[in-house]
Amino acid sequence: MKHIGIVCEGPTDYIILKGVIDQITGAKNTYVMLQPENDLTGKYGNGWKGVWKWCYDNASIRKELMKGIQPALDFLVIQMDGDVSRKEKSSHCWCETTQCVHKGEWNPLS
Repeated sequence: MKHIGIVCEGPTDYIILKGVIDQITGAKNTYVMLQPENDLTGKYGNGWKGVWKWCYDNASIRKELMKGIQPALDFLVIQMDGDVSRKEKSSHCWCETTQCVHKGEWNPLS
């Protein structure tokens, strides 16, 4: 049995990921939902922007953050839906094309 942290887009993703991980490992693991927050209106919100922002804000303090979780995590799973890779306008910028000439210049969280 492992202790696994999950950063994901929403509570339904969390439930599905737990089931998939338990099936793959053949064990009933313990989990901690790091993202999204339970009320979905917290600091990061939900969806792919919440995952991105959580990772962005915690990247520089990840070691301290992970040490603060007890019991210690064996694994950290970060999930983001594949629809972000379709380069939808709302995902990368407000231009009219699918392939954005401004890619990398704008932070989609802004």
